[in-house]
Amino acid sequence: MNNDLIESIKTNKEKFKTLDKQGVKNLFEQILMSQKPSSGIRILEDVGLLKIYIPELQKCVGFDQRNPHHNYDVFDHILAVLDNTPLDLTLRWAALLHDIAKPQTFFVDEKGKGRFFGHDIEGAKVAKDILNRLDYDERFSNEVAVLIKAHMSRYNNMKEKGVKKLINKVGKYNIEKLFQLQRADIKGRHGPYDFSRVEVIENMAKEIIDPK
Repeated sequence: MNNDLIESIKTNKEKFKTLDKQGVKNLFEQILMSQKPSSGIRILEDVGLLKIYIPELQKCVGFDQRNPHHNYDVFDHILAVLDNTPLDLTLRWAALLHDIAKPQTFFVDEKGKGRFFGHDIEGAKVAKDILNRLDYDERFSNEVAVLIKAHMSRYNNMKEKGVKKLINKVGKYNIEKLFQLQRADIKGRHGPYDFSRVEVIENMAKEIIDPK
């Protein structure tokens, strides 16, 4: 992220509070397309701008997942995932918003473990609302939302028919972004990292799309 922009945000936060939609959109794109986008998002949170721009994301700050598989709160997990995604705007937005519905879907099961059933489906809806609010076109918003809605697909015991449905839902040209998001999601928690379930579906998808 540009150092001049960082200093400008820190010293002119009152001015940044009055940015119009295009200004907010441009600011997020500069942050998301930087080498370490988490730094810029943290600055927005530190100076109180995140709750103005994306209040839904602010709710994730400090939200305890109550789950042994997650060593970060929701916000820190999101930022770890974000930093582990390739430099692609659609993918970066999907990473930033992929778990945004966890606070609203949270409950504790009978064993005291935090659960977030349906956060992928609800998250896709919330993401579309946010991106539409920032005046992204419908195609872009849909592409991000589809990735978010499908990001938990590796946990399903998919057969060939299910993988075909996944390809049709996500699109042949975006399916690789889904696998990149899923790998980043795995890296956003404590290791060791197991990508085997992603790889199984990815290999099936490659065979379906480009059979030898």
